[in-house]
Amino acid sequence: MDVKQILFIVIGLVLYAVFRKYLQFKKEQRLDAEELKNQNIYDKFKFLIDGFNGYCFNGKGKVSVFDNKNANVYQEGSNQIVLFQYNAGMLTIVWKYKYFQNEMVYEKNFPDARNATEIGVKGALNTIIDEFNEQLSAHKANIDKKSPHF
Repeated sequence: MDVKQILFIVIGLVLYAVFRKYLQFKKEQRLDAEELKNQNIYDKFKFLIDGFNGYCFNGKGKVSVFDNKNANVYQEGSNQIVLFQYNAGMLTIVWKYKYFQNEMVYEKNFPDARNATEIGVKGALNTIIDEFNEQLSAHKANIDKKSPHF
């Protein structure tokens, strides 16, 4: 085989792989549409969103559902907000926290959230809280070291 034939085969394989990924993504989008036809992100992940509301805001936060796939929980005057995005079977959680006007952003993706169970969601919630608190402690220490507030 010469170089042109090898290049042709490599390009063909790459295009085939990209096309398969595209088809898989479109399939996931169709599954999302079917799954969220009669429910929104809050209905699907109520236990998780309510868990964040309880932990972050003692249950006094407001859940805002923007569309079937996007929501957040926030309390007026609070220094934190938790965003939820569900797309192609993946749940992305973004938790933003301001400490002395310095924002820390924690993000976690759950690629197979379509089949989430309540037990799995509870474990995920605990994991996220633990990881967030670890990152927040480091963030606060870094801010305090740069400019003591006391």
